[in-house]
Amino acid sequence: ELLPAALPAQPSKEPITVENRPDKQHERPSGMSNIDIPLEISLQTSRGDGGTYYENEKFSIFFSSSRAGYARVYYLQSNGTLLEIFPDINGGDGYVEAEKMYSIPDASLKYEYQVSPPFGFEEVFAFISDRPLPSLGRKGESDFREYRGSYQDLVAALFPKGEFKGEKAEKSIMITTIPK
Repeated sequence: ELLPAALPAQPSKEPITVENRPDKQHERPSGMSNIDIPLEISLQTSRGDGGTYYENEKFSIFFSSSRAGYARVYYLQSNGTLLEIFPDINGGDGYVEAEKMYSIPDASLKYEYQVSPPFGFEEVFAFISDRPLPSLGRKGESDFREYRGSYQDLVAALFPKGEFKGEKAEKSIMITTIPK
């Protein structure tokens, strides 16, 4: 489960930067326009692509897009609860710049994510589009928007067949959470 936790007094020892991030495969050759680059989204945790986290450990999720667009990121907890974690509960349209690494939670917020029960296999889904995407989550019991429905329902609501005319891409990663 994902819970906000107060930030520690010291920042993380090894922040991901443009220079050391593992997904820097979308270098734009000079003279190439934005539209020539395929729309792709990268996604990872503070331990890379997925990872195992123990109870009370803090972690972050990072994503970037090959082109500017509109993003939504969802966290599926082991108990089946699906949370919209980007944009955060304070709103925004989810617009992201090309090649910029985004952190969830955002560094400007006064909390981090902390692992708590229930434990198990959890998944993060990230979506990017060249068109604005609807915010489907509703304010739940936590500080996140909760989506009531399956992953298939979520995709159908974000990208309605016959109605959605834009480009889209998605990526998911698994996270394992376990008790100490």
